[in-house]
Amino acid sequence: MTTATADAAFVGSAVSAVMASVQAGEVRQRTGMDEVEAYAALADLVMEGLTVST
Repeated sequence: MTTATADAAFVGSAVSAVMASVQAGEVRQRTGMDEVEAYAALADLVMEGLTVST
């Protein structure tokens, strides 16, 4: 597995875990964010946190 593939698999797994936590209401309990706020924050985190190596 290449580094890029491993990174993509990790990010996918992490995002999936956070989405499950949002759907279960755990994020709201811990942060007070509703689902819309939590998904927006997750999208910002992923989009701003990922870089492309050349």
